[in-house]
Amino acid sequence: MTLDHDSVTGATGTYGRWRLRETAPGGTWQTTVVTRQIADGPTWVQLDVEHLPDDAEAPPVPAKTPRLARHLLEALVNARYQHALHLARAVLDGVSAEHAPGGLCIDGFLFDMNKLFEDFVTVALREAFQTVGPGHTVRLQDPHHLDEAAAIRMKPDFVLYGPDGMPCAVVDAKYKAEKRGAYPDADLYQMLAYCTALGLREGHLVYAKGNAPHAAHRVRHAGIAIHQHALDLDQEPAGLLAEVEELAERLVSTPRV
Repeated sequence: MTLDHDSVTGATGTYGRWRLRETAPGGTWQTTVVTRQIADGPTWVQLDVEHLPDDAEAPPVPAKTPRLARHLLEALVNARYQHALHLARAVLDGVSAEHAPGGLCIDGFLFDMNKLFEDFVTVALREAFQTVGPGHTVRLQDPHHLDEAAAIRMKPDFVLYGPDGMPCAVVDAKYKAEKRGAYPDADLYQMLAYCTALGLREGHLVYAKGNAPHAAHRVRHAGIAIHQHALDLDQEPAGLLAEVEELAERLVSTPRV
């Protein structure tokens, strides 16, 4: 692979050319970028990609779809296009923003709060059980089926298994506020299905905030109670983790059907 560059600056403007050659079967791929800027006018960019056959008698074959080479992006140094080139380079490299220190600087950061809250609750509960429930096993996004034919799949966020290997608690995390005077009904139906399929008498829904720290509903003719907990995210981390630990202690004593 070779890359050459030449440019000319005169009274009428600026001219620059970058040419990249890559060896390929039967010849060479040649990618050429030409930039022209007249005085203070706009900058014109021309991109040509063609295949040069090894046979000197054969004519070049233009590419139908130009391949933008990362090396040409490195060569384009016009300051007016640095932000656009930086973004294009990030796209070509397949990179993304992370919270850890790195080489990609951004002005904004978008979170999927539903996934973030779910991960926090389930991981914090799992860590709490290292001291609260010795002998228990935790599985996150644990796959199960609602029906006997195994046709209806379900994946609770958190399932706790006792020392005997049987499910003893189920939790689903919901990053949403309760409705005025009540929690979302659909979450109750979902948790009822989890409890029924897992053979549990209690299920637990954990919300990001609510009008009350706890609410419970006992399902008619089923003997199942569904608890709804609201974590106070405005408190210090130590207090928040203490709430999670209290929930973990309650899960250990969840009765089976």
